[in-house]
Amino acid sequence: MGNMPSIDPVTNLHMYLDRNAGCDGMDITQEQCDWAHQWWRDWYKADLAYGLPVVYFFCAGIGLFTFLNVVHQFRQTRAGTILLLDYPVYRKLAAFSRGVGLRQSAVGNWVLLPTGITIVILATIVFTTVLCFAPKPYYWPSMDFGSSPPLATRAGWMVIAMLPFQVIFASKWNPITQLTGISHEKLQPLHRWTGWIMYICALLHTFPFIVVDIQNGMMEEMWEMYLYKSGVAALVPQTFLVVMSIGCIRNRYYETFKSLHFLMAAFFILMLFVHCEFTMTSADYFIGFAVVYLGSLLIRWGKSFKFGFAHRAKVQVLEDRMIKITIPTTTVNWAPGQHMFFRFRNLGIHSWTSHPFTIASIPTSGEIEVYARIGRGLTKRLAEVNHEVPVLLDGAYGGVSGKLEAYDKVLLIGGGSGGSFILALMRHLALALPSDSSCKEVTVVYATRSKASLSWFKSAFEETLAQCPKHVNMKLNLHVTAPGMCFNDDDDDNEKGKTVVNSSSSLGTNDKAPAPVAVTHAIVSPGRPKLAETIHSALNSSAGTVGIAVCGPVEMTLDARNCVARGQGDILLGRSSSSECFLHTETFGW
Repeated sequence: MGNMPSIDPVTNLHMYLDRNAGCDGMDITQEQCDWAHQWWRDWYKADLAYGLPVVYFFCAGIGLFTFLNVVHQFRQTRAGTILLLDYPVYRKLAAFSRGVGLRQSAVGNWVLLPTGITIVILATIVFTTVLCFAPKPYYWPSMDFGSSPPLATRAGWMVIAMLPFQVIFASKWNPITQLTGISHEKLQPLHRWTGWIMYICALLHTFPFIVVDIQNGMMEEMWEMYLYKSGVAALVPQTFLVVMSIGCIRNRYYETFKSLHFLMAAFFILMLFVHCEFTMTSADYFIGFAVVYLGSLLIRWGKSFKFGFAHRAKVQVLEDRMIKITIPTTTVNWAPGQHMFFRFRNLGIHSWTSHPFTIASIPTSGEIEVYARIGRGLTKRLAEVNHEVPVLLDGAYGGVSGKLEAYDKVLLIGGGSGGSFILALMRHLALALPSDSSCKEVTVVYATRSKASLSWFKSAFEETLAQCPKHVNMKLNLHVTAPGMCFNDDDDDNEKGKTVVNSSSSLGTNDKAPAPVAVTHAIVSPGRPKLAETIHSALNSSAGTVGIAVCGPVEMTLDARNCVARGQGDILLGRSSSSECFLHTETFGW
């Protein structure tokens, strides 16, 4: 990556740090020397001109979202609610930013990223593109100026500068999450796209060298140098990582990708380190990477060690290919809606991997309760065991950023396995909500494909509803979405004493479906929930603030995002009864 025709033995962490190097030994005029040593062209200052701006850009973005998180967390307090909501400027800015950031589109079966994260990614692409291509020249006029093409030098330093941030985005515990409140799984798009930007910059670093060496007839000679070989050795695993990260490929070969991901990443970083060979400040970025990654590991291991190694999981097989995992605990703490990584021991090959599951219980219950659908891998193996399984715990992570109880009305929407997430929030709001809380109304909408799937969730929901304090008005709307479903008088859900209620606000898309049936405090309806009507009703039924949490299939979160985005527009224009609406979404896959 340097101009030097040969590499001296490494004696310190920073080689070639003579920032004021002249043109001794170079067959160029003083005027050409001055031109070549201008800030954007000087090889000896390239780490400052191109590495540091990348660091500043990422740090500025982190700083911006840290500020927004501080404002959001202040808004969750009683004082913040009183102070901020009295200012129309805050309400309008919040509605505008959320309305823009929440929108999401789909092209056929391909769901695009939300607008907010797309803007961040596009800003990063534009910044790196301008930084790489705006300075000229791309190639030196002749080899007398040096052997490193300027374009290759710029791109190489940008790759190295992005490395620590790319690793942070992938870490389960990381400082960015602590500062911004953005959970690690929501940083995954930044991890993947930063990886692609790094890869393109790596290609821009590689091919100019090949072009120059071919033009000068030096390709065979240069190929024998270990700088070339170490560069190619780094590029091969990097190519594997970015190609396997493509959504359809990653989903199709997920187990292969997961197994080889860490191995390939480690080999890439090792070869990149060898390739850089302590050139100028390159080692500083690898030290930064090591501090971040090892710090994350130590904190995670420390938390797992604190939790202890005596936890045992009891697995119960439920209807409709579901399992319930129960882990009694007195050492683990978590917030409603968070997930943990479980490493089940004594399960053969599955003992070597950890898997995330959303916790459906609340800490005061004294046990971790998890629901999962039986698949082909770990969950299938768990369903086959008939004894308690020792388990190691890592977490908790994720959850709702802020407090839903800070809003006057709360709407919880879930589908399928997403019921675990909304069940945890529902239990928290019903059982742990203080009487002086702002929240006075909670509406739960849960959809599943069959009545068999509904049964095991309905019992947990109804148990929670039975303990709900009088100061919280909690309503539960359950939907069975399988085509042709109907509820006859002979169904269990229509037992004597249950009340038949009006179906106009709760039915799915089938207008001819029979009226839903109330089960204690719950309404069971056929068809998909009408999210647009439900969200519009929550925003306009009465004045106040609304907090919404959604966890379900991609289609459900897509519809919810766009419905809330439209509602934000109504708040901005003063056409909504609500003064503020907060939305938190969770998806099944990252």
